[in-house]
Amino acid sequence: MSGPAPPNYPGDTKLFDSNKKRPTMKLMTVRDGVRGSCKRVILLGIISFAFALSGCSDKPSERDARKVFENLYAHDGGARVKSFKKVNATTSSMFGQEVYTVQFTATIEHLQDSSGGMFSRARKTGEIETMDDGQLMFIKTEKGWQGKDGKIY
Repeated sequence: MSGPAPPNYPGDTKLFDSNKKRPTMKLMTVRDGVRGSCKRVILLGIISFAFALSGCSDKPSERDARKVFENLYAHDGGARVKSFKKVNATTSSMFGQEVYTVQFTATIEHLQDSSGGMFSRARKTGEIETMDDGQLMFIKTEKGWQGKDGKIY
């Protein structure tokens, strides 16, 4: 066979010098750059999808429960959540809706005096309150789990 070797695909540079019959350095073509870019985009898409799935959970996380607790008890700046730990969780059905109940312990520091109310006692600034048997409920909705604070998690 005489002449240069056929290109691997249209637009490819010659792989062999017809005079010397040995390989020459291959120059990168536009098509090679496109192929490399497509591979990188596909790989990036797969990695992004994996990260997105790892962030998704079929149940609310401890972080979600802490956020609900903070929104309910420390939302007005009158208290600060010092610690929050999920102890246990259960799934049940109530009136045809799936319910996820998180049992937790928490420590709250009161940042200002409060007069209390019908169901709570007065608190002093700096007072530390510990909850050893707290519970938060999440209700399953089409958009995710709704916490007692009304937000979707």
